[in-house]
Amino acid sequence: MRAGGNPPGPADRWGPPPGLGGVPVVPAAAQIDALLSACAADLPDRVWQLEQIAFKTPLTVPGTEAAIEVAAAGEGRQAVRSLPSAPGPEPVEHSAARVSSTPLPPPRYVDVAELRAGCTQQVPPADMAAWRDASGISYGPAYRVVRSAHRGPGRMLLMLRAEDGADGGAVPPFVPPPLLDSVFQALGMLDDGSAGMCLPWYVGRLVARRRISGTVFALVERDETADTGGGAVRGRAVVCSQQGETLLELERITLKAAAPAAPAPAGGTATAPVPAPRPAALPVAPLAPVVSGGPAESGVGDEGPPDDRRRKGGGGRGSSLCGG
Repeated sequence: MRAGGNPPGPADRWGPPPGLGGVPVVPAAAQIDALLSACAADLPDRVWQLEQIAFKTPLTVPGTEAAIEVAAAGEGRQAVRSLPSAPGPEPVEHSAARVSSTPLPPPRYVDVAELRAGCTQQVPPADMAAWRDASGISYGPAYRVVRSAHRGPGRMLLMLRAEDGADGGAVPPFVPPPLLDSVFQALGMLDDGSAGMCLPWYVGRLVARRRISGTVFALVERDETADTGGGAVRGRAVVCSQQGETLLELERITLKAAAPAAPAPAGGTATAPVPAPRPAALPVAPLAPVVSGGPAESGVGDEGPPDDRRRKGGGGRGSSLCGG
């Protein structure tokens, strides 16, 4: 199923996408939103779980748009793939996850006062700006949505507000990519840059309870007991409303050092790191036309991060989009 409409370029909603070595890339946060938005479009009012989210190869943006599809990839997985700009080459898989959903239960809450009590050291905005500038990743204004930040031992509490990216009647994102990207930024900052320029590489489990908008809190915790060898930093996060309603949970986040993205070949498919597109018919993050196949609901265990070998998924064509 090809999503219709003429989606805007990346600068129309979120501003220029982040870049590596001067090369614009579609961030991991937007690929996650692409998966969630594609599924929620067909089955609203459900809790969505993405498990074993693996980011395999970065996705560069050669021009003003990047053609993306969300499609079944075998073994209950859904994949985000870039489409070639010319006929011939096969789509390139950049990330994949196992997708499942359950009916929306009553809301759960965390104690916001307790979160604040665990993070009492204020982080000046100038310190966050200095970390971004030294990270090796170029963040535009749209990806600087931290309104305040406080640190505690191995943790950081953020107040975030990102524009929902919905204008002109477009469906808003499920999780605004700049908001989710700020969670990854905070985890990298908790590492104090020891692992170098780190990009999202793996998320063991993500639970999205409902569409996120407005001002939220995010508690990001570094896993200081995990083996951080090989230029990696690991942690977890929870995003809640100002009243403490749990909206998003991430477990076993792994950021891994990465080399700068290589420029996309002229006239070819852009392949390098991870916002994304959003068409009129299939809501995703903003960057390009989106094509979708369909995921099936599945339950999976914790298999841990993938190894460095590239793993190709199965065909998975013809299934319905995100079975519930």
